Amino acid sequence: MDNQQEKLRVYIKKLLYVLVFVLIFEGLMRKMLPSALGLLVFFLKDILCIMGIFAISKAKLSGLALMLFKNWKTVMLIFIPSVVFTIFHDPILSIFGLKQYLLYMVVGILMPFAFPPDKMDEFKKFVICICLALIPTTGIAVLQNSLPAGHWLNLSVDGGSLEGFSAGGRLRVSSTFSFTGQYSWFLNMACSFLAMSFFWPKEEAKGKAKNWRIIYLAVTGVSLLIGTFITGGRSAVLGCGVCLVLGLAFAAFKSPGQIVSKGLVGIVVFIYCLELSGLQSPSFLQHMMSAQVITIRAANRQK
Repeated sequence: MDNQQEKLRVYIKKLLYVLVFVLIFEGLMRKMLPSALGLLVFFLKDILCIMGIFAISKAKLSGLALMLFKNWKTVMLIFIPSVVFTIFHDPILSIFGLKQYLLYMVVGILMPFAFPPDKMDEFKKFVICICLALIPTTGIAVLQNSLPAGHWLNLSVDGGSLEGFSAGGRLRVSSTFSFTGQYSWFLNMACSFLAMSFFWPKEEAKGKAKNWRIIYLAVTGVSLLIGTFITGGRSAVLGCGVCLVLGLAFAAFKSPGQIVSKGLVGIVVFIYCLELSGLQSPSFLQHMMSAQVITIRAANRQK
């Protein structure tokens, strides 16, 4: 990769960092800002993706990035009849469909170009940043649970009440996101990234570096555990559960020794931290677990 392509790669990498930040904190920013600025924040991710398209058009793609780019163009061709047909009925809906189904796919092309195989250390930092986002998102979720439903933090981005999405009288929190579902899927993604951190190739870490790694895994792990149960949503619990079960199954098939040395140790640490949180604040633990029970019962009643 020549100097010009390297500069482009670094630019796209920074673009991805900004995009992730916007996606995670979009809901909180829209609640805090005036409606006009909040609308700008809503379209900011679209602007970033369009910037990514212009950037990737200048890139010399190869490998996975090139394959995904070709597939993206194929999908665009398939969508042409639907787009043309929809334009005659509702042009705005046609543009919205393009945005939802085609625009965001460019992120899949940007990722392998920004983080090629020889830049694994940079990809690890990217993953760590996403996992560290578990700390503020969980903190906001815990705060939302302690506040009344009418507080601005528990309102929708347009100031409306979200009590209609509650289960058994308990509000389903959205944390820094606009909707509860977004928060749940973020937790699922963060769960896979955090699990990935346990099985990276061993590196010599001594002194402060080793201590920070232990603190990072412990704090983000506890944040994930609390955030998963405090959402009040089944998708977060089931998603993280499936992620861990499949991850442990694949890891056990590939390297059984690592499951004993890392996987089981991590599970024991999580259970210990959960028990510790119950001893320190029994009411909080009870509220966190009851949110899931109430949601499941409410769903069964609807059936």
